[in-house]
Amino acid sequence: MARVWAAFVPTPRIPPSEWAETKRYISARSAEMWGKFEWTMVPQLRAVLDAFNEPGVRGVRVQKGSQGGYTESILVNLLGYIIDVCPAPILVMFPKADKGKEFNLERFEPMIEVTPCLAEKVPLKSREKGITQLFKVFAGGWIKFVGSHTPDAVKSSSARYVFVEEPDDCETDVKGQGRTVKLIRERLKTYFDTMSVMGGTPTLEGLSAIADEMLLTDQRKFFVRCNHCGHAAPLVWENVKWRSDETVTHPVYGHALPETAAYECDGCGVLWSPSEKDNNIRASCDAQAAGEPGVGWLPTAPFTGLAGFYMSDLISLFPGAALPELVKKYLEAQHQAAAGDNNALVEFYNNQLGLPFRFKSPVPEIEELEQRAEAYEEFTVPWGGLRLTAGVDVQGDRLAVKVVAWGRGEESWRVFAGEIYGNVVDHSDPVWDELEEFLFREYRHVSGVDMYIECMSIDASDGNTSDAVYHFARKHKAHGVIAVKGASDGGGEIFRVPKPVDPNSRSKASKYGLQVYMVGTEKAKDLIIGYGEFGGRLKLSELREIGGERVTVTGTGPGRMHWYRGIRGDWFKQITSEVKAPMKGRPRNKLYWQVKQGVRNEFLDCEVYALHAARKLRINLMSDAAWSAYEQRIRQPDMVTMAQLRAQQEAADQAARDAAANIRSGDAEPDAEQDSEMNTAAATEAAPGEAPPSASAAATPAAGAGGAKAVPAVKPKRAPRQDPLAVALLGGGRSSKQPAAPSADDSPWM
Repeated sequence: MARVWAAFVPTPRIPPSEWAETKRYISARSAEMWGKFEWTMVPQLRAVLDAFNEPGVRGVRVQKGSQGGYTESILVNLLGYIIDVCPAPILVMFPKADKGKEFNLERFEPMIEVTPCLAEKVPLKSREKGITQLFKVFAGGWIKFVGSHTPDAVKSSSARYVFVEEPDDCETDVKGQGRTVKLIRERLKTYFDTMSVMGGTPTLEGLSAIADEMLLTDQRKFFVRCNHCGHAAPLVWENVKWRSDETVTHPVYGHALPETAAYECDGCGVLWSPSEKDNNIRASCDAQAAGEPGVGWLPTAPFTGLAGFYMSDLISLFPGAALPELVKKYLEAQHQAAAGDNNALVEFYNNQLGLPFRFKSPVPEIEELEQRAEAYEEFTVPWGGLRLTAGVDVQGDRLAVKVVAWGRGEESWRVFAGEIYGNVVDHSDPVWDELEEFLFREYRHVSGVDMYIECMSIDASDGNTSDAVYHFARKHKAHGVIAVKGASDGGGEIFRVPKPVDPNSRSKASKYGLQVYMVGTEKAKDLIIGYGEFGGRLKLSELREIGGERVTVTGTGPGRMHWYRGIRGDWFKQITSEVKAPMKGRPRNKLYWQVKQGVRNEFLDCEVYALHAARKLRINLMSDAAWSAYEQRIRQPDMVTMAQLRAQQEAADQAARDAAANIRSGDAEPDAEQDSEMNTAAATEAAPGEAPPSASAAATPAAGAGGAKAVPAVKPKRAPRQDPLAVALLGGGRSSKQPAAPSADDSPWM
């Protein structure tokens, strides 16, 4: 009867640290120090574990070094505590499922086997129903170990408790569904009184998932009290000191003497020996446990329901984290960095200091970019802008659009940056009609001349939206719309000649008769953003002498980038949204552009695509004479009268109507070969250095050439798209080289 009654009486909710100390055992399979669990070597982690039961706390985040005792003292203890004291479904996510299997065999099952209160509750044998290496059941709940690489594993179950091991190593975007670290939080929605625990080593500043999570917490740091002056402060690497001896030269350490390492107190300047530092840490733990204020774990930010803890080897008591050992690792990393290899230095900051490593970035601060905005209106092309391209990035529910004007030396002006929302998967959705309006609308030059987009590069890399993209590109191929994808490795030239269309290929692009242009995104972003100590076009400036002083100013000239004052506010964040740094799973000696945590990058991608479109037009290869011809047409808009041009437009409209009537009556047939790649290239490109066509040639209607071919009818709203004023004044190679009879699918210019 007593046994039955005990089954219905819940175990008292003692603090997790007390449960670990009184009930938990460590297996000889898991650690060198086996037997009853003790806090002797990790007293600073006791308060971290007890934050699990702290009133108001709904989540714990730990940013740590690599070997500080977190897994055994926090993760494993909490799992055992939940199973014994407050059973409920538990979900534990690892970067890979194999890591979950390793954890089960090396940590979890050994704990269950040697801890009596758990052994009787958690069956481990595979013959038990539903028991696997990744799934266990117990009275009141279950525990599942999942990998972050598949969305099904992350989204398959709901749980009251969610744990994430090493968030920085988890998948950043699983099949376009977002970061798994954020997806797994959704598993808590169906439960009350939930808890999420994440612990991991950070990687790179701006890219670290755990560092991003820590910004949401109260950011607690461990304040260590000095035994000399009583001052308490967090331990920082800058206060670690060591002596040098000019008579000693080590091949790695140089004149430094790591064995002399000590810690300098912030308050009195006294140097603590390694053993004195450790004693001060233990004393600070005891003082916090006794309720003394101003010592131990203290918050440094407002509390928002998440408790965050910064842990480094400086507060570790393990022998491998002694000050002389840390100095040796630091000097070794510095030695390798001097030889050009920063990997060891990155690892030191991550694994020993528990800090994300910051790569030097030449990108100006957002405030500086905002101050550089110029006084011209949206949809207006300032002086210097002579040709227009557009870049379009396709997202699941919107199109990001950027229109850029180009001048000599690829100097550029942002003319528009915005988004169009809609169902981009459906090629008949109005969102594509709105994009079409951007393609064919007039963009007014400050001289009063209307300009038009000559080339538009649109992202076709997403398999879910590529059909709609190809449909749009096929429809407007003759108007300079091209489908693009980022090169798989991001390398190569920004613009490269695409492969010919293979009629036997089963690819989507081939079905639409399209070539897909591969974009060298790495080189494009190198040019735009820059990396290391080398500034890109965002930073581009020059030294001038003003008032007898040499000052750095931005201005006009080759490569300069300009933007208008009314540009949307998030453009500045997005254009600086990526950092060039090592990438997991890639060669360690190379750097790759990666999106910062929590920042969108569509407008940066649009910038890349607009640059690609400019390279498609060979703007970077244009001769001075060609630019002069464009400038002449901008500055002398009276060379062809408006009346003449409008008369020519009306004649072109009438020719189109006559041709349509002929087709309907069977007097003429459209040219079946009109939209070949050769004709399209001729319609959208001029040879490098070639001046634009003359006004008279450019204004000649393309329809019904010689009476042999005719143009099918098009909707009236498309008539202005081939404005002869823009053709006559700006050239661009459109009308004079337009195929004689484009098909209805290609939506011809008129």
